[in-house]
Amino acid sequence: MMMFLTLLGFSLLAVVVLSAIVYGTSPRGAAPRSETQPHALPTLGAPHFFGADFAGPAARPEVPLDAVIAQIERHVRLEQAAAESFLELPTPETLYMPTASRFVH
Repeated sequence: MMMFLTLLGFSLLAVVVLSAIVYGTSPRGAAPRSETQPHALPTLGAPHFFGADFAGPAARPEVPLDAVIAQIERHVRLEQAAAESFLELPTPETLYMPTASRFVH
């Protein structure tokens, strides 16, 4: 235990001495060097998103809510039928078989 405390004391003494040397050699009140000074930022024009002639979003025709609900219900029925057919006869072909629905997932 005495050897450990001796090494710890010498290490602490070495850290204090080295810190004093580094602190003593550092310049005090010196002006910062020119490479550390920030440069003036360039002025930028108005921001453009993919160019100045962006026309905005394309107008989409209004679709009745009933038509959208009918498409979603048809998609759900097709996916359920595909799942039931896979459960009846599970094969790799029926697992990776493309669906008849227009929607991806």
